[in-house]
Amino acid sequence: MGGPGGIEYDPHDGEAWRPFCTADIHTEEGTDWTTRITLETGIWLPQIQARSLRLSVQALSGPSPMGQFREHSARQVALGLSWTP
Repeated sequence: MGGPGGIEYDPHDGEAWRPFCTADIHTEEGTDWTTRITLETGIWLPQIQARSLRLSVQALSGPSPMGQFREHSARQVALGLSWTP
């Protein structure tokens, strides 16, 4: 058993320059129930060609999210730009 659980705050409502933040907690038996925590925060940007864009910073700590390396601990920070198709 185990698996992900999380929470998200996103007052986007189609408006640009609105903040969002997420937190995700993940455990699984294959890592002896060690917890991986992922936090992400950022802002929604103005739409381009009817696509919603967001700029974010993400931090991860815990077992690697890449299955073949899950026995190894990972700590990473990432800057991202994502959009909806």
